[in-house]
Amino acid sequence: MAKEKLIQEEINYFVKLGKERHAELESLKNKFALRIEKEKELFATMIREPEKSLEIFNKVSFDMVSNEHRDIFEAISQIKSLDAAGITWELSKRNYSSLKEVLDLSISILPNVSLRLKEYFEVCDSIQADKFLSEAVEGSKNQLHGLDTLTELQDKIEVELNKYSRFERPKTFDENLDEILLRIESKLKKDNSLKTNTFPSFNTATGGLNDGNLIGIAGAFKNGKTTFGLNLILDFAEQKIPAVIFTLEMSRSEIEEKIVAYKTGISNEKLRNPQRLSEDDRKSLIRFSSQRKKSDEKLFIYDKMFSITEIETTVKKLRASYGVKIVLLDYIGLVKSIFKHRNIESREREISQLSNSLKILAKESGTSILVLSQLNRSGIKEATSMNLAESIALARESDFLFTIYKPELNGYNKVKLDGKEIQINENDFIVKLDASRHTQSGKEFLLRLDGCGKMNELETRFDNSYAKKSIKNYYENESDDFPQKLETTNYWTER
Repeated sequence: MAKEKLIQEEINYFVKLGKERHAELESLKNKFALRIEKEKELFATMIREPEKSLEIFNKVSFDMVSNEHRDIFEAISQIKSLDAAGITWELSKRNYSSLKEVLDLSISILPNVSLRLKEYFEVCDSIQADKFLSEAVEGSKNQLHGLDTLTELQDKIEVELNKYSRFERPKTFDENLDEILLRIESKLKKDNSLKTNTFPSFNTATGGLNDGNLIGIAGAFKNGKTTFGLNLILDFAEQKIPAVIFTLEMSRSEIEEKIVAYKTGISNEKLRNPQRLSEDDRKSLIRFSSQRKKSDEKLFIYDKMFSITEIETTVKKLRASYGVKIVLLDYIGLVKSIFKHRNIESREREISQLSNSLKILAKESGTSILVLSQLNRSGIKEATSMNLAESIALARESDFLFTIYKPELNGYNKVKLDGKEIQINENDFIVKLDASRHTQSGKEFLLRLDGCGKMNELETRFDNSYAKKSIKNYYENESDDFPQKLETTNYWTER
């Protein structure tokens, strides 16, 4: 009896499923029929207002039209002189069975092409939504990564929603000119671009970071790219700009200890080995902990091996919920692969796709994204975009691409700073703007790393004279070696 009961329950379940599917199909049939009726109304509108035909053809793509009307729709679009007679003739010569109905509609229908198009798109979008949801349900049955399915569905829905922008009249450049000048004027009063407090040459190189910017930072193994990227993101976070770090190379705990070292001035080596902490160090940590409880900084850290889809979803969520404006990804080569069997060709293609996806993500989310990338072995001696490991696509997609290297490894032992020689040591780094869409590239600036992971700018080839006063104040507080003349030309000439 128990077995028969189970079999009957199974039968009832599939009967119920069948009825639901039948209801869905009936609903879909009704929508297909309604789409055909709305297409007849579009034909009637063309006959009544031939001058509106071009607007309809500009907004309705052939692949949206039903099979019954697609050929007719395309044929009418090819008519050189669109008028009521020509459209009617095209319908009649194709023995269109609904011609009389369309002609009657052309007399009775209200002359409102915008309304006709909106009603037509509502039906088409409803059919498309049914299709997307059905595909998503089927797809979720065959995979365990539900987040990927939801994100893909979200992207498809956003594309459909964006179709409604077709109802907005496009504006010419001259019509937008007042708005453009107003935007430029507002920047003079208040510059909303993101600028660092620590690296004036980075600010000059980029002109400040704007929404949608992708910034690449490339360096060879252990040449300072993670430290520089971390210094940038912490600088922005200290300005109360919400930020997020995706640390795919180091663990979350390692990054957290580096941040504590940066903010407290305690050596990271001591934090890794707490037995070395002095009594003063311990008091500093207690004081720091007390201060941070009152802080309103928003810095998020993730160390999971994310795929690009998961990164996109997380960034958009943090942007919507917490207003995140700046993102650090360390580094692009460790983003989870979508290929089961990786080889050089597939990985190069994948890095290219990742670079493109990150640029699109920056624009869509209204964030600036800092992406770290490895240079190959040649990059130790020649830190250029041509030596990017796996793919040079990041150089193509980036608004700004910086390279960083240690001059000591390149044989430099001193630099001239306004006639004064500075000895180069293992804690000095040169950052070069290797490529830029918006500013002049090729210039460099010199950084020095202290024992707590903090970088300070020592010298530059950039003209930072507009910010000289603020830079002078910074150096007077930090060091006696302030460069009185920033625009030095005799630079890194001695080995």
